[in-house]
Amino acid sequence: MALDSAVSGEAAMKTPALPRRGDGTTDRGLRLTRREREILELLMEGSANKQIASRLGVSNQTVKNQLSTLYQKVGVSSRLELVLFAQRHGLGV
Repeated sequence: MALDSAVSGEAAMKTPALPRRGDGTTDRGLRLTRREREILELLMEGSANKQIASRLGVSNQTVKNQLSTLYQKVGVSSRLELVLFAQRHGLGV
């Protein structure tokens, strides 16, 4: 992410972090793990599952599992609904 850009000599593009309190709870009361926030941020940047997996150093199946967990937490059934939910509730980019 920003560190990769800095290492490669590119200007770092600031991506707003998901709003959260010190206890890991978002401003809307959703408790997201650090990894869920990372996946959601990458998803909102338009990254595909394989790209997210590569960036985070995990398997594609792990990303799918994490997305399923996110869908359940916020009560949606697709990545589009998840992105729209996140945008409506100020959870990212």
